[in-house]
Amino acid sequence: MCWPREAMITPLYYISGILPQTYGTDALRNIMSRGLGMENFSVWMGCVAPTVWTVLQLLATALINRYNDGVL
Repeated sequence: MCWPREAMITPLYYISGILPQTYGTDALRNIMSRGLGMENFSVWMGCVAPTVWTVLQLLATALINRYNDGVL
């Protein structure tokens, strides 16, 4: 997560693009080092991407629990 995407090898660069931590880390790096705010797209995406992943995970968990009927 602390490794800048620009310095990654090509396959790792594309894999990191689908992980929500990448966008959060880029947003924090842009806020701390460049002083950017929420009006910047990368900072905004750093807040939206993890939120979307969280909602999707919660929905998947709810659906799995609904159809499992509590079976361990």
